[in-house]
Amino acid sequence: MFVPVLLVINLLTQVEAGKSSCPEPFVRIGEGCYYLSQTAMTWSEARGYCQDLLPGEDADLAVFETYCNDYSHIASYALNTETPYLWVGGTDEGHEGFWNWVDGRPVNLLATYWREHEPESNTSYNCIAFESIYESINRMRLTSYSCSISELFLCQLGIHALK
Repeated sequence: MFVPVLLVINLLTQVEAGKSSCPEPFVRIGEGCYYLSQTAMTWSEARGYCQDLLPGEDADLAVFETYCNDYSHIASYALNTETPYLWVGGTDEGHEGFWNWVDGRPVNLLATYWREHEPESNTSYNCIAFESIYESINRMRLTSYSCSISELFLCQLGIHALK
């Protein structure tokens, strides 16, 4: 009688573990699957790398607001890994002042995760980086940044990008 009960518990545990696992090289951060790069690239290079990381899967630079709680989990993860800048999937390139995530959704310009006085209205700063700044404690905030600078980046699995 104990064997079937243990077998059921074991199967349920495996199913739950499967829900929380991510395919390599992605890791679970909050509710999503993410990959933190070890190599700095420009925003466009980083985006291409993310899209090619897992053939047959939708992956791209990370976006916010897809998973409601992931901002705080990603911020903690970036601070713990001492990552000062990370490319994420937002840009106004080609349509100055109209910020969109790579999945086509507009970026919330009033969200509290923006650095003060950001995003800049400047044709030289067309991509979004996640930046570590000091505001009485270290925090991660979004900032507009030059797309041609090489930085580490954050890929997210499950992002269906607009081409």
